[in-house]
Amino acid sequence: MNVSALRVSRWLLVLEWLVCFGPLTLLWMAAVRFIGTGAGASSDLVAAMLLGALGPIALIVALIGTVFPGAFPRRWLIKSLLLGFFVLGAMQLLAMGKTLGFRWFAYDWSLVVLLAALPLLGCLHLLYASRLATSQDVVAHP
Repeated sequence: MNVSALRVSRWLLVLEWLVCFGPLTLLWMAAVRFIGTGAGASSDLVAAMLLGALGPIALIVALIGTVFPGAFPRRWLIKSLLLGFFVLGAMQLLAMGKTLGFRWFAYDWSLVVLLAALPLLGCLHLLYASRLATSQDVVAHP
């Protein structure tokens, strides 16, 4: 029986983190830049900036844990990010329901996938990777 430790190379993990947290980080950067121009901030823009801040935080946490496995972030921080991404997804679905009356097939799901589902899945993988990084098995086999 062949049992795998499910180890992934670091460069592939970095690519995964960029795919999962990159779009939300770019949205956050665009919102901050637009607000910085002084062109008046709507409530949607402020919400995008506040919730979008989860993207760069998760990206930094993931990259630190990948590049320096001994300095992997605390699991409570990763769980907090996971909760934040869950709330972000729920808010997107509620906004979709308010505007479309829950006509699910008439909605472009790409934003929900890019800004909520991918970060949520990436954060779940980060939580799993943090468990591996703190276990004795992974430390014994660098």
